[in-house]
Amino acid sequence: MPEEKIRLTEPDMEIRLNGIGKKYAGRWIFRNLNQVLVSGCRVAVTGHNGSGKSTLLQIISGFITASEGQVLLNKQIERNRILSSVITAPYLDLPEELTLNELTNFYFRFKKMRLQILDCLQECKLRDYIHLPLKQFSSGMKQKVKLSLTFSSEADVYIFDEPCSHLDEDSVNWYKENFIRLPLKSIVLVGSNSVQSEILNCNQTINLA
Repeated sequence: MPEEKIRLTEPDMEIRLNGIGKKYAGRWIFRNLNQVLVSGCRVAVTGHNGSGKSTLLQIISGFITASEGQVLLNKQIERNRILSSVITAPYLDLPEELTLNELTNFYFRFKKMRLQILDCLQECKLRDYIHLPLKQFSSGMKQKVKLSLTFSSEADVYIFDEPCSHLDEDSVNWYKENFIRLPLKSIVLVGSNSVQSEILNCNQTINLA
């Protein structure tokens, strides 16, 4: 009886970085970066300050373009991103004139909700502040707002840039618990200065040092 051949299936999602490089003011931040990201990967993007971690995450998310190389989504060169993504990052400011309730209502007019946002806010002890303007929030509270919006969103790609900045120990534990609950087929990237609490559950590394 002939041996049955096992058919290898394609991953649900694939982001391929082909020779990616970025230059600012005539200086290359990084060059010739090649990496394949597939469904289920949890990727730590590490390196010293100024190595280009945030820049790379923004290139992958489509916020900025690379100076050289290509980002291929499911083997296609796409100028407009097919995959939906959400990002938490220090350089993304919250509209401080809004209350937390107004912000969440506005945000989920454009994003599909995966988890009930009020439940997420309850877990991180922010639900009692739902009617306060964000300008009254501390840095740690604002970081938990950003993380709550990301965790509650349905997306193909989740991007966290220094996610544990400004968080106390209880909030770091809350982050880690929600991180492992992200959809199994999603692609998750974490930019970090090798902070163990941020990259603990990552199974792949891009080191820009």
